[in-house]
Amino acid sequence: FEDDIRFLKDIDYIKNNLELINTLDFDMCMLQTTFCDCWHGIKNAILNNVTYVKEVSENILRTADPLGVYGGFIILTNHGINKIIKYCEHNNVIFCLDTYDSIRHLVKLDTIFALKPLCIQQNMIEEWSNERCIDENANMIIDEYNNL
Repeated sequence: FEDDIRFLKDIDYIKNNLELINTLDFDMCMLQTTFCDCWHGIKNAILNNVTYVKEVSENILRTADPLGVYGGFIILTNHGINKIIKYCEHNNVIFCLDTYDSIRHLVKLDTIFALKPLCIQQNMIEEWSNERCIDENANMIIDEYNNL
């Protein structure tokens, strides 16, 4: 978790998605995304135009590419962690955990992500109060998330 995470108020929605995720095979799961309005219409455009994205459920997609998902809330499996360690050892590199969301395609992590974020960072709520972010995320309903 990031230290300023805000969860959806709909606990049943979170619980149902986490129960589904618990049945899936993956290396990394990201439950916050920069596609904050996907679930209001962009989902079909992604699935129809991006060949490396597959639908897992109504809210969960799978990708092996760096597709604009952000790691405010990351779940790494043991298999995923071992892939990261192997990559680091083989390439003699060290990097911080919070960068795995941007280099996961190099490590070839099988990634699933939530279209409707189960959580978002507080700074996203604050940023969405400005005009640019409101335009970009016109369908995002900030009130669905707990605030400070």
